[in-house]
Amino acid sequence: MKLTKLTTLIAALGVGFILSNPVTAQAATITYQADFAPFLPPVFNANDTFDLGFQIHDPQRPKPIVIRKIRYHVLKITPDAIIKISIPLYFVNLSLDSSSNFTSPSVPAPPDGIDLTLSGLGGAAITNSFIPSNFGITRSDVLAGNLSFELETDGLVSGDGVVASLRLNGSSIGSLVAEPIPEPSTMIGIGTVLGFSVLFKRKLKAYQAV
Repeated sequence: MKLTKLTTLIAALGVGFILSNPVTAQAATITYQADFAPFLPPVFNANDTFDLGFQIHDPQRPKPIVIRKIRYHVLKITPDAIIKISIPLYFVNLSLDSSSNFTSPSVPAPPDGIDLTLSGLGGAAITNSFIPSNFGITRSDVLAGNLSFELETDGLVSGDGVVASLRLNGSSIGSLVAEPIPEPSTMIGIGTVLGFSVLFKRKLKAYQAV
């Protein structure tokens, strides 16, 4: 993918950073983590709802992409401590060929997170919505809103990847592109293959799963 095209995509999605980790791209999975707190609005309204969206990065690639251990938790500051609040997740909207073992609240999510397989052209999925006040969360006490997931790399080629987004009232407020195998086409692209990072706005992390 040409850098100009990639930059346009970033601007359109509000993407903070392109994640690539060529050192660990040959592993069975790569774990990605992102803090979406910088993209949150200055205040939460009473009826604000949040959810998470996932989509195949290149809609023309029909290969299935498997994501495991999807988790989202909020770090809340109190006068006495920092509290980690896990948000229960399941999928309420899946594209035709996509699937998950967690599509109902009656199937509780395991502690290590839920799974998702995106398949078909433009494969996509959206989680259940959640209201911060239902978890005792106000905007002023949010320290971080962390999304983490494992992306299986087996069978992926250059350009394969997934877009993960935090959505407010049905619209994306922040996204990341997780591409374990980059496509170098410029000196900056070559730099990512050599282990450098292409920084656009916000820093997200990719690290080897343990």
